Amino acid sequence: MRGDIQAPDSGKNHLQEVKGTGEAPPENRSHTLRNVIRSGRAVVVAPLITGGYQASTLIATGQYVGALKCAAAAGGALLVLTIFLELADAFVEFMRKRQVAKARDKGS
Repeated sequence: MRGDIQAPDSGKNHLQEVKGTGEAPPENRSHTLRNVIRSGRAVVVAPLITGGYQASTLIATGQYVGALKCAAAAGGALLVLTIFLELADAFVEFMRKRQVAKARDKGS
């Protein structure tokens, strides 16, 4: 797509326009997505903390099977969220490398 297309303002990370293509440089786009993924990593432990707290209260009341179920559910949620974030990070890295290679090939 040719022309002067303005990239939207994304707060701290201002996307720069490449004249002629209207696309932001790949490192800027992947940088913004990486910030989202980094923020998600900080939240991923929340189910484990909540599940551990709930399991400890169940153990205190003598409900051991419920505590095991609660801890297993929290661990499963942690696993699913971690896998999702790692796949998203790998995808962003793959797309960044692909865009850099494409830009290098166009420049040659």
